This record gives sequence, C-alpha cells and structure tokens, in this order.
Amino acid sequence: MNSLKYLSRRQPRIQNEDEYFVSAVLLPLLNIDGKPHVLFEVRANHLERQPGEICFPGGKVEQNEIQRPQDTAVREAVEELGIKKDQIVLLGPLDYLVTPPGMLIYPYVGMIEDHQNIAPNPGEVEEVFTVPVE
Repeated sequence: MNSLKYLSRRQPRIQNEDEYFVSAVLLPLLNIDGKPHVLFEVRANHLERQPGEICFPGGKVEQNEIQRPQDTAVREAVEELGIKKDQIVLLGPLDYLVTPPGMLIYPYVGMIEDHQNIAPNPGEVEEVFTVPVE
C-alpha cells in the first residue's frame, strides 16, 4: 500500500538526468513600441565554448537549482544582460530539449521590463539584438 501512495505523489523526471549536462535558458521577450520582440545574444568571441554563436541567455544548472531550473534561466539572464532580477517576469516553461550529445535544456519564456537598461556583460556577450515576433 505504501508503494501506491508513493506512486500517486511521484513527479516524473528525466531518466538518468544526473548523466546529462543540465542547463536552462530564457527566451526573453521585450515590448518595443507596443509589439513583442525576441532578444538574442551573440556570444563573445573569446569564449571557449560556442564563441560567436547566436543564443538565448542561459547556462549550467547548479546543484542547488536542480529542482527549479527557472532560477538558473533568470540568474544567467541577469548576469549576461546586466539587468536586475525584478525586471524579468517569467511567463512559463517551454518543452524540454534533450540532445544526443548529452545535454538537457530547460527553456523558459520571460518578459524583460525596462529593457532600455540592458547592458550586456562583455565577458560573455558580444552584442544583443531583437527580432519582432511578427
């Protein structure tokens, strides 16, 4: 009977999750002239991993964040975009991405308020640009 109680409360996870490189990203939306735009980053050219690639803010999920990878997405966006945590309004998660090379990515969508204050971290970000959702 205890097994049935356990199963009824069990939350599904990714099988063998601890074997993956686990990361989280934020798909940042901005309101520009009343229309939604997606913000992209160009990774700094001096980085060892994926230099110059176009991406979303994100990074490795730390052990203390494994139960809440959205915290990673927000933390990384704050670090990379030079904004404050309270400027990000999380709207919700997207589908998880599991890649053949062993990466597990938790993506989240969030609105960045007061986006005029974005000051990309040159240690990680070469530049940012936006594209209208339309």
